[in-house]
Formats: sequence, structure tokens, C-alpha cells
Amino acid sequence: MYAAKIFIMTKIIFLFSLLSLSFLNQGQALAMPARIVYSSDAQGIDSQGVTLEISDGYGLTIDFIPTNEIIKQAWIADPSHIGFSSNGSLCAQNQEDCQSSGATILFLRKIKPIKFPNLTSSRDGSTELTVISQDANGQEKEYQFRIVPTTKQPKFTNLVIKPDSEKPLPILPRPSGCSWRYRGASRASPMPRVFSQKSEVRSQKSEVRIAE
Repeated sequence: MYAAKIFIMTKIIFLFSLLSLSFLNQGQALAMPARIVYSSDAQGIDSQGVTLEISDGYGLTIDFIPTNEIIKQAWIADPSHIGFSSNGSLCAQNQEDCQSSGATILFLRKIKPIKFPNLTSSRDGSTELTVISQDANGQEKEYQFRIVPTTKQPKFTNLVIKPDSEKPLPILPRPSGCSWRYRGASRASPMPRVFSQKSEVRSQKSEVRIAE
């Protein structure tokens, strides 16, 4: 009887372990990495801009928190397929001296197509998102993102904008013919000859014997 209870308890613990592992695997499968871009790349200064895909049933956040910038304005050229919201208030277009904005994150989501009068749309529903931000010094920056609705599984659901000060330096190519360096000398170049005092003394003695 005691052995039967032990066996039942063991089976229960084993089942709970399997359930825990299954939930853990599901959580790992649902977790998606964030994509990181730098300010100049997102502005199209050092690149061709950033393209963002919005999938069915998923949203996409654009995080400006690392830049210490405040989002002043944001608008979509064609809002018939994509809607967005923010974590704070935004300034209205053509509004001067707006001091009420305080958004740092935008959230985009795909919506059912809406027909707006006198508004054209692209064939695939792609459009452009424009964001105007302001840094701590009062300087404004303009970001533009290409937005593409898609039915594919998203590769990421969070876009993080980082300042250019955190951008890694480019790796410079090695000069031709140099595979490694040693104190400024390449492998292709001859290594400097190093003589000890003993070798110098021996060479001097040999020169004296030759002279004799």
C-alpha cells in the first residue's frame, strides 16, 4: 500500500514537470528579440531608412526611451491599413509652442482596411510613418519608417532607437600584405634585428682577430 502511494506521487510529480516544461517552451517560442537601430540610421542619414512589417494579430512598438527624446508629432501617410497610439500626448499638426507632449513609445497595429474619401492607397497597403522628436537641447529630429502590412510571422515586435553615441565603431580593413602586426611591424615587413651585448662583444673580437 505504501509502495503504491509512492508510485502515484512520483507519477504526479512527473506530470507536473512535463507541464512546466511545455509552458516554458511555449514562452520561449513566443518571446521575440527586439531589433536595435541607431538614430542616424532611423533618420535615413547613414542608411536607406528602416522598413517595418506589421503582422496580423501582432503589434509593433517603436521605443525612443534610450535617446532621451520626446515624440512631438507622428502621422501616417495612409491610415487605411495601420493604426497607432502612444504612451503620452502628442502635439497636433500645425500647432505652435506645443509643450504638452510627453510620448516616448509608439504602438502600431494592423487594422481592417478603411476606405477614406479622396485618399489613395498602395497596392500592398504599404505606407510611411513620420515621427518628429525633440531632444533635451530642444533640437528636433525627423524619422521616417516604411510600414508594410504582412501576413507572415513577425521576426520582432519591438524596435529600439538608440543614440549614435552608442553606435559601435566600424572595423577598419587590414592593409594588403599584412596578416599581423608586432609593435608596428607587419609580417610582410622584415622584423628588426635585436643583438645582445654578448653578441656585439663577440663580433668585435672577431673583427680584431681578422685585423691581426
